[in-house]
Amino acid sequence: MTPTHKIALGDLDPSFLEFGNQPGVLRCHSGIRVPGNDPRPRQGLHFVCPVCTNSDSHGIILLFDDPSVPPKAQPRGRWTYNGRPLSQLTLTEKVYSRETEKKCNWEGFIIDGQVTWK
Repeated sequence: MTPTHKIALGDLDPSFLEFGNQPGVLRCHSGIRVPGNDPRPRQGLHFVCPVCTNSDSHGIILLFDDPSVPPKAQPRGRWTYNGRPLSQLTLTEKVYSRETEKKCNWEGFIIDGQVTWK
């Protein structure tokens, strides 16, 4: 895929996610403030949709393919990641929006901290 659009993940207000002590409750850790060698688990990622970045924007939540992610956790689907901090993050699978209410059909990739799409 040759991307026609590209934006730094850091420009999309990203946060690492982890499940807290309450079942199914996610906590955010700003990827900017969490150092790359921080031992806290990274069980997912949240960022603002790169194509809906106006006042009507929505977030994208991805859960990582990690045994510590509860099997019934929503959203379904798991992504494999490499790299810390967020400026070096790469996801090995295509990323997509699950936003149906706003009819957002964004699909793209995160490679070396850059979000790309056609």
